[in-house]
Amino acid sequence: METAPDLGRQVELLQSLLGFGFLVSLTVLVETGAFNMMETGRQLAAYAGVSPAPHQSGAMNKRGRISKIGNPRLRRVVYLAAVAATRTQSKEKAFYQRLRDQGKPGKVAVTALARKLLCVGFAVVQLGRPYDPTYAKPAKQAA
Repeated sequence: METAPDLGRQVELLQSLLGFGFLVSLTVLVETGAFNMMETGRQLAAYAGVSPAPHQSGAMNKRGRISKIGNPRLRRVVYLAAVAATRTQSKEKAFYQRLRDQGKPGKVAVTALARKLLCVGFAVVQLGRPYDPTYAKPAKQAA
């Protein structure tokens, strides 16, 4: 079982995210095949069914929704992790509150946070570094 140490390390990395405990981290890894099936966070969000789906056709323009085409177990655990993250004082709660202040319904804001947490978790595992809430992207240098 050569993959067991890798799986343990991936669980530890995912647990560095707010709202991701042992069971959520393990479930995410099991349901995604330890992210081996995915190349991007966008693919992962679509697989989980937390990606936005616009509802437009010609002149008809209805309110969008999440696709729900995907893995329901993965969607459920990530949604619950996002609910837990909204109950803390963190960047994640600030993101949720910003969406609520823009007039988004509560479930829409939580689903957006779930998508964000899933994509961040994917990046954390791919980079092999724990989540750092104070991380800021380096500024692009002028050519």
